Amino acid sequence: MLSAAGFYFSGAIIDRLGALRALVGRFLGDRVLMLLAYGLPGPWSAVLLTITALTYGPAQVAQGTLTQREFNPQQRATMGSLDALAGSLGLVLRFAIACRVEAGPHPLPLGEGRRRSGGERSAQARRTRHVFAKRST
Repeated sequence: MLSAAGFYFSGAIIDRLGALRALVGRFLGDRVLMLLAYGLPGPWSAVLLTITALTYGPAQVAQGTLTQREFNPQQRATMGSLDALAGSLGLVLRFAIACRVEAGPHPLPLGEGRRRSGGERSAQARRTRHVFAKRST
């Protein structure tokens, strides 16, 4: 909701400050708010982090404005395609890392009764069998 309000006021903000100043101001302002939120744990940190949503709209519009000024139409199309490709690859990479972290070091562990290639039992299965053998005697 706050991001939508930021988009609504982005034209006035960029007209007043300029695209580059709006973008740099967002970067610096968000960093200051994030550091304050880190330093003030509790309900105030959530409020401070929520305030950063207000600057999202003006920053996006400022970035688009600067891109429109910098490149000709053919370059903008190429950069847009490369940007979309990089975003997709980044999403795939984050998803793969998240799945690996969630699964742990062995996503498909061999069970105690299953055999590894070559007919060997896993080291955990050998230790477990050895411990139970000692207890029963």
